[in-house]
Amino acid sequence: MTDWKGVIRDIVIILVLIFIGTFLLVSIAKTAGAQKFPVTAIAVLNILLGSIGFAIRGVAIKVNRFKHILKVAFGVWIVGSINVIFLMILSLCPFFTPLFSKPA
Repeated sequence: MTDWKGVIRDIVIILVLIFIGTFLLVSIAKTAGAQKFPVTAIAVLNILLGSIGFAIRGVAIKVNRFKHILKVAFGVWIVGSINVIFLMILSLCPFFTPLFSKPA
């Protein structure tokens, strides 16, 4: 039997850990005067923090560890994919706004 509360809890914990780490990295880069976001550093930090989050949650689970972590990984992947798709749609919005606006 799957404990869906535990799966959702672990998904949220891992995503919050990644969000806080990325937020801190970008904040530090901005205060240091960086003109661009350090994309490579963000990617490496996301992989590192995601791995740490999965390791911590994997150790905490006592029963059906592999199945639980597999469900958590799938959930994190789904949420990340939705985030990417949403950001792609938002980035395309400026290109489509002239189609829906009235000419002056």
